[in-house]
Amino acid sequence: MAKTALSSTETPTQIQTPTQTQASTIERAQTQTPVPTTSVPTTATPTQTQTQTPTQTPTRTRTQAPPLDIRNLSFQFSDADVLNDVSFVVNRGDFAGLVGSNGAGKSTLLRLILGELKPSEGQIFIYGEEVDKFDGWQRIGYIAQKNADLNAGFPATVLEVVTANLYKSIGLGRPIRKVHKERAREALAKTGVADLENKRIGELSGGQQQRVFLARALVNEPELLILDEATSGVDERSQGVFYDMLDQLKCEKDLTILMVSHDMSAVTAHANRMLCLGADGFFEHDIHEALDQQFFSRLYGYEVTPHVHQHICIDEQSGAPVSSAQVNPAHEQSQEVTHA
Repeated sequence: MAKTALSSTETPTQIQTPTQTQASTIERAQTQTPVPTTSVPTTATPTQTQTQTPTQTPTRTRTQAPPLDIRNLSFQFSDADVLNDVSFVVNRGDFAGLVGSNGAGKSTLLRLILGELKPSEGQIFIYGEEVDKFDGWQRIGYIAQKNADLNAGFPATVLEVVTANLYKSIGLGRPIRKVHKERAREALAKTGVADLENKRIGELSGGQQQRVFLARALVNEPELLILDEATSGVDERSQGVFYDMLDQLKCEKDLTILMVSHDMSAVTAHANRMLCLGADGFFEHDIHEALDQQFFSRLYGYEVTPHVHQHICIDEQSGAPVSSAQVNPAHEQSQEVTHA
């Protein structure tokens, strides 16, 4: 059998000692197709095929990364632990409710996520980037507590309030163009307050203001929406409209939502996850499990007794009383907590 010569274009590193299986493969190939001694064919030989670099395990890219990844996060203020070793991941499409007692660190956690505070320990990743390096803030929508940053006498119209959140695309010192106003009007239409665009923001009711602020957060078409007690101080009917609107927008726009709330019934009715800042640290409660005495004791750190009561509603058409279970099975029972 003729010996195969090494081409001048090949390097010695391409020649490897074949295994027994590889040797048999080479021998059969050489028997079936004799190779001239003058050169090696330009197509890959079985030896070259067998010596390809092994495929590496793919790493997670930024586009595949979850919206929010909290790792061993701790924060101290004046030598006091506010948050201690908190870890959780908010995945794409989640509606996560964050609950806890007053002073548990809920708003502090949001400030850390938004880059307003620096962690004492741990890491925060937003779409795969550490928070201090993240520059895609237009992907994040944020709604603060009602009237937290609103001067009721500020002479701005609803349209101006929403358009102001387009400052990055408008540019510093540049005039607002028609396209920006149209985007603002589209956001107002989504939240059902398009007819209020020329009203002063301070003239609106609490529920109307929150729908304007929701439009302001949505005008940049965010992928992650963060709410900090967004319905605080808003009447119950407006809260229901607000939450229903969130559900609809989540489905239509595939939004990921992280919502801080004291309203347990709203979290269980609308969220698919319940993240808890408990007395002894962070834990996640199964949204399908009952909010029983053990849950509240773990959340608040002392014994509590939940009292279950049922709401009676009035049907708008017939005027007849109906139980809340007939109106919305998710609100069949609400729980009131009494501290022991």
